[in-house]
Amino acid sequence: MLTVSARATGGSLAWARAHKRALTEASAYCESRGMQTSFATEQTQGFQAFEQQTSVIRFECNPKL
Repeated sequence: MLTVSARATGGSLAWARAHKRALTEASAYCESRGMQTSFATEQTQGFQAFEQQTSVIRFECNPKL
């Protein structure tokens, strides 16, 4: 199992930006190895609008079908 994290600040959509960055990084990692991403879990931190938001995603790279 692999882990990637991303952070974002500034406004109510910061969590969405952190989430998207983490997903993109995980997908790019697997793609660079000719594999596809299988997402397992996500943990988040930061819930107030101007607080730093963090997304931590656990994933695996699996062969493409």
